[in-house]
Amino acid sequence: MSEQRGYALVLGVLGSAVLLMWWAQLHLVGKRLDQAHQLRVALDSAAYSGGVVQSRTLNALSLLNRAYIGHQIVTAHLVSLAAWAQFAEHQARQGARANPPAWLIGSFFRTDYARAYQAAQRAPALIHMRNALRTVHAQQQQFTTQIYAHFIKDMAQQSRKTRNQLIEDLLHKNLADALAVESVDINITADDWQQVTDKFSVQSAVQWVRDLQRHYAFLKQRTQTIKSMTPVSRRCPHLRHQLRRIGSTQIDDKGRWSAHDSLSFHALRSNRWIGCYYREYAMGWAWQPVQEAEFDLVHSKDAREGFGDLHFWRWVERQGNWDFLSEGANPLANSYAVRDGRAWAAVPFQALDKAVKEHYGFRIDAHALLDGQAFHAQSAAQSLFVLPPGHRWQHQPQGDEQSWYPFWTTALMSYE
Repeated sequence: MSEQRGYALVLGVLGSAVLLMWWAQLHLVGKRLDQAHQLRVALDSAAYSGGVVQSRTLNALSLLNRAYIGHQIVTAHLVSLAAWAQFAEHQARQGARANPPAWLIGSFFRTDYARAYQAAQRAPALIHMRNALRTVHAQQQQFTTQIYAHFIKDMAQQSRKTRNQLIEDLLHKNLADALAVESVDINITADDWQQVTDKFSVQSAVQWVRDLQRHYAFLKQRTQTIKSMTPVSRRCPHLRHQLRRIGSTQIDDKGRWSAHDSLSFHALRSNRWIGCYYREYAMGWAWQPVQEAEFDLVHSKDAREGFGDLHFWRWVERQGNWDFLSEGANPLANSYAVRDGRAWAAVPFQALDKAVKEHYGFRIDAHALLDGQAFHAQSAAQSLFVLPPGHRWQHQPQGDEQSWYPFWTTALMSYE
């Protein structure tokens, strides 16, 4: 009986040793799991940060596209204001020369039109304003040449380089702070950040500008025709004297802005050779083109100042591109406007860049050596275009809508 007293002690020691080994093994497994978790967290953080670089790049592109279009709207206002200043100068000159006289305008039409005609003579000299507008326009062109073009150049390559470097630096820093990393090898695969952008056609961007132009009252059509109340000629009692105000601001298919304004008194006259016709008296005119924009309204290159030696109707007959009773046009005022118009120099309309897709993803494989143990972890992230909560399209979205709105966000995605 006494010989068996030490067995319990031996069994206790052996059991304690087994428990100690089991605890040590459990501690090692827990440590490895914690290291694997820390590696995965660091990798997810690096992947997400890389996706943020992509999203910020695409948001910046969207904002720059909107800024570029905004500059085009500003250009439209500048040329419209310059045309208004030029129009006021010519109207003041015609009013001072009484060609036609203000009392005649007031007698056939309302007196407020006569007062408006005379009011132009009290306007200060606007040549300084026009020169200032031209200077502002020249300074504005720097946006295209120095900001937009510089950002777009090598945008995809530079952002990809920045993204990869950030992923590597961030992963090394996080692992160095949390774990004793001996080495780590990163491999980025399934990278969509290739051929990120494509070019809009100039016509597509111009159409977008035209759609926006309709929201600005100062850029809308400036067209109105007022007719005298009483008959003028027995040959054509259905016709009246007309006061025609015509103007518009437009951008052509090549992205060149121009603004024109004209005001003319069309006196109804008649003779035995051609019957009734309108004798136009130009009261004001202006045309402000940008980059040699073309004037597409009816006009003549023979802009005569007077018709003392030639009847007006015979001069019109020689032109051959409008008739004697043409409506809705001021051909003589247009001729003066083309003669006096001076184009502003401008940078050609930029073919804007657009994002090709609505999502750009990439995957990361990381192989790390921690405390002599090899670990392998994977992560993936993407930049995707998502409307903010509560927003929805008011129309059927097109394939390039993501190029105008800074709604790019970042998300981790499952690694497949």
